[in-house]
Amino acid sequence: LRAMLADTIGAEALSIADIAERSSGDVAGVAMVSDRRLSSNRMLLTLEDTTGTTAAIIDTRRIPKARELVTDIVIGFRGKVLKQGLIAVNSIVYPGEASYSKPNRSEEQVAAILLGDFHIGSSYFHLKTYRKLVEWLKGRSYRPEERRLSEIVKYMVIAGDLVDGIGVYPGQEGEIEIPDVYKQYEAAAELLKEVPDYIDIVYSPGNHEPMLDIEPQPPIKRERVKPLLEELDIKLIPNPAYIKLSGVLFLVYHGRSLNGWISSLFGAGKYTASDISRAMRAMLLARHLAPIYGSAPIAPQEKDTHIIELMPDVLQCGHTHVAATTKYQGRVLACTGGFQKKTPYMEAMGIHPTPGLIPVVQLDTLEVRVVDMNSAL
Repeated sequence: LRAMLADTIGAEALSIADIAERSSGDVAGVAMVSDRRLSSNRMLLTLEDTTGTTAAIIDTRRIPKARELVTDIVIGFRGKVLKQGLIAVNSIVYPGEASYSKPNRSEEQVAAILLGDFHIGSSYFHLKTYRKLVEWLKGRSYRPEERRLSEIVKYMVIAGDLVDGIGVYPGQEGEIEIPDVYKQYEAAAELLKEVPDYIDIVYSPGNHEPMLDIEPQPPIKRERVKPLLEELDIKLIPNPAYIKLSGVLFLVYHGRSLNGWISSLFGAGKYTASDISRAMRAMLLARHLAPIYGSAPIAPQEKDTHIIELMPDVLQCGHTHVAATTKYQGRVLACTGGFQKKTPYMEAMGIHPTPGLIPVVQLDTLEVRVVDMNSAL
């Protein structure tokens, strides 16, 4: 992340230890935000690097984008030393702002439908809505523009939680219709066989799949999803994962960290489409899917697989069960509404799911449309 900011901050960058020793003057550096306190118009930050820490004040009226600051992200900054150990920050730059490249587009007129959070096996699985999805994919929408869009769908990307799993959370046994994960995959295979066979299916795991609930997750083991693979040609990918579809770079992430982003962003806190869109945009600004400590169960390892090393043309998430789309630098950011009705857990969390609201991205234009499968036929 420091390297991403090198061209912007460059040779001016000082270590935090050097900055903390100064009692006046202009300074610049790259640091992690290790603490953040909010007031109506100001933020008090602790900036940290490997050499030390210093306090910093930001006026959010002068620098509105500072409202996207959360703990544990890396930023570049310029400011003025007010006294030893305290600086007033005049400008900040996020890693996602430090460089720009034009998004890729497909040379052919094709589209990808972005799915996730089916929860097959749950008593809350919305089968009727899934059936409408299949009919929509077969070109049976009464809306001409949607019918034209459905006819060019070439890819189906599933961002986790295809099945509900077993023993995922306390009390799940009371909300399960198929209490055997292998049989859940048998049911999933029967449903996915209804998808037109010219559509390529890509499947990344989430926190309900029968595997270790820690990120990064490898592709789900083939023997665990044997019913899916017996009659279907499905590409299994990790979580998170990059994948190119018709020349367009996708970053597929189930979205476990969205909970932390939504609860941490200044002025956010609700699982609305606008807050989810803002959280996904913040991921690209930070060039990190899950920087906030504890926002996702991440395995300690030498390489941080949640750093967004390549800016994707499409960032796809799920997990929240609320459909949301936005754009950043011409790139598509989309979260799918899934196929599960409101559960007691969602009720307790204040989540209002949007089952059947499904983003579809046209890859030659990077235009995204949310199709309501509940009313598309």
